[in-house]
Amino acid sequence: MIFDVTQSNSYYAGNMEAGKSDTYSFTVVPREVGTVTGTVSFTFEDSEGESQIIEVPFEFEATKGRLSTTTTIIRRIIKKLHGV
Repeated sequence: MIFDVTQSNSYYAGNMEAGKSDTYSFTVVPREVGTVTGTVSFTFEDSEGESQIIEVPFEFEATKGRLSTTTTIIRRIIKKLHGV
């Protein structure tokens, strides 16, 4: 299913000190009712300068009257980043 993201589909946090964090919020807006699937990708350099990619797939059901969600996606991202 095709969907739109209401904010920019990319975000650059810049150089970050160890232990620091940043946030980015977005809203997924499906164009029709049904199953919505996608992947949120994080690309960064680790402390040794090696490029790392973390991909977090998501899926949810868009129903009439409730065509956007971020809560489920954010929970999966947090679990993936924390190794849960």
